[in-house]
Amino acid sequence: MPQIHAHETRGAAAWTAATKSTSSEDHIKRSMAATSSRCEVLLAIREQGGNDDESYVELLVHALKCRQLSVSREGRYLLVTCKGDVLAREADACKLVKTRRSDKRVEVFVDRDGARLRYELDAEGCLFSRAEEALLLERACTKATVEQAAEGLGARWKKKSRDLPPQIAQLAEDSLLEALKQTGVIEDSVILGINTQMSWWAWVCAPSQKIHKAFGSDVALYFAWMNFFQLWLLIPSLVGGYVYHLRIEEGVSIDDDQWAPVYALAVCLWAALFCKFWSRREAQVAVDHGDVLLASDGGVRPGYRGAPRPSPVTGKLERYSPPIYRHLAYILSIIVTGLMLRVALLWHVISLNLQGYITSDYVGEQDFYRADVAKYALEGEIFDPKSTEFYGLKALVPTLIHVVVVRILNLIYSYVAEVLTKLENHETQSMHNNALLVKRFIFEAVDAYAGLVFLGFVRRDVVRLRQELIAIYCVDTARRVFQEALLPLCITAITSLRNKDTTAKRKKNDDFRSMTLNRTKSNIDTRAEKELAKPVYEPFDDYLEMVIEFGYVCLFASVFPLGALLSFVANFVEVRSDLFKILYVYRRPSPKRARTIGAWAPILRGLVYVAIASNAFLFAFGSEQMVRWFPQYFDRVSLRKAGFSKDYAKKVAREGGEKSAAEAQAGKGRVVVLVAVALEHLVVLACVLVELVIPSMGEGTRVEVQRLLYERDRAASA
Repeated sequence: MPQIHAHETRGAAAWTAATKSTSSEDHIKRSMAATSSRCEVLLAIREQGGNDDESYVELLVHALKCRQLSVSREGRYLLVTCKGDVLAREADACKLVKTRRSDKRVEVFVDRDGARLRYELDAEGCLFSRAEEALLLERACTKATVEQAAEGLGARWKKKSRDLPPQIAQLAEDSLLEALKQTGVIEDSVILGINTQMSWWAWVCAPSQKIHKAFGSDVALYFAWMNFFQLWLLIPSLVGGYVYHLRIEEGVSIDDDQWAPVYALAVCLWAALFCKFWSRREAQVAVDHGDVLLASDGGVRPGYRGAPRPSPVTGKLERYSPPIYRHLAYILSIIVTGLMLRVALLWHVISLNLQGYITSDYVGEQDFYRADVAKYALEGEIFDPKSTEFYGLKALVPTLIHVVVVRILNLIYSYVAEVLTKLENHETQSMHNNALLVKRFIFEAVDAYAGLVFLGFVRRDVVRLRQELIAIYCVDTARRVFQEALLPLCITAITSLRNKDTTAKRKKNDDFRSMTLNRTKSNIDTRAEKELAKPVYEPFDDYLEMVIEFGYVCLFASVFPLGALLSFVANFVEVRSDLFKILYVYRRPSPKRARTIGAWAPILRGLVYVAIASNAFLFAFGSEQMVRWFPQYFDRVSLRKAGFSKDYAKKVAREGGEKSAAEAQAGKGRVVVLVAVALEHLVVLACVLVELVIPSMGEGTRVEVQRLLYERDRAASA
């Protein structure tokens, strides 16, 4: 039996020898037919599964071999690899796009009449990149069906394939591997390959093209978006720093800063331009990655449940589920999500009391005031916000508790959302992903913004709002680096040490023959367990965190001009942290083709318009910034008349604070509202014009897409 890593040495030697001894053309001809791919798919079989499991595994092995895949069994693990010819066949079938050697232009890959000779090799002398090899090998495994498995087997095996449970048998018609994963016969799978090394320049720049060759389009598109976001944050970072400088020179608080609303409206326009120019960049990235012609729906989802019926379009049998079942599942999703949102909002009320934001001083907030919790935030108590103990870090403890509890609620809901989305039974993978994305974004957005909305729109205390934003940035950035990179790395290191101790004890207690026989198994088991113990990487959570951060920058720009600068610094750390965890902490991501960032783009555009309304409200009603621009419409009134308690007014008087608040003059309230609405509508109009006037695709990109479409149609008709 070959070892897991045997193909690495064999494949590398074959490629290197071929490169040195022959021309590129001969190298491709010989090595594509004889050399295994540099990647393997490891399938973990369920332990103690019984005879039925062994029968199904044998069925799977036969189906894989029918697709010309090489399969070897090592204990409870199946190792699947293939020759270069199989990779070329799959590349032709999925319309992979490759670069021509002659003119460096991309075209749809074809595998006939020696056509492979015209494609460019990668840096290691291979026709396909690492990510492409993994993608094509995984595709070949997934396309193995139960019909292929039963073909050529005896009557007993054909009966076994027919005895699959109805839903699993239906799924096995499309993919036997996915069906066995659903039943639990195949517990897990992971791609094994040579670890990718990154140069110091890659660590500094995180180039999406290099990441694409190593990990595929899905991961590379995330890093392309992050790099683009990082670059565009420079503009509001510099302007926000200058606005902060002006405020310090004038000696005013953020509540009275006259330039903050100007900055906020500029940020809203910047956000609209960012979304538009990202759509242009996204199209170019899709062309560079060869995924611009990829279908948007992604085909029927493996887990889609439905009764077979003839298609009204093609007449072929297809799975069909009546829409009424999905509508009922939508109602269940709304009810469950609403209940969990209620729990999250209740925690936010408790947290705001614990942090001292909700007190008895505000008459209009008594419904939110919880005396049994708020007492811990009183002056001199354990969570006094003004405490200077431990360099003021003690005052951050409630914020830290808040971040941890919110994270726990988000983790719980992530599992709930997955179950709810599966019950909705979406037909395509893209529909499933978008439904899951919308649920999680709504829940986590409420968790992220609820306390801030209370301070800005209910309390209308922009000074406290700014303090909370600073605390969130500091604590959450540290939390992300620790939780996503350092903690998994420590867990992986501990697991590795335990495996080494187990192996050492085995070698010490066994005799020489037993030790020799077990060494191969131990090496295989150790590496398999090491890979399978690592967490699975999905860019979903990283996208979610960055979109929430985009909301911080835009929604509260008028009260926190330095938000963009802090985001710029935090994102620089985040990109390197994400790259580190993909390389050294998480499993090698399963390569997926993607031409867009999906539903995140419309969510970002939606946040832009919400930010316009948010900043207009904070400008007119949440602070005294409008008073600086239109003082003729406002009068100063006592704190009691402004809605504060008598005790609070006395406290402010003792401390020498501001004893009055601005309030619109009698009959001028309509003018104040009109000014706010007019400004809001002007910015909305500007954003709409940006959307309509600027094309979503550059001229060069548009021409390249049309050329690819032409060449694809010509290749199909040939």
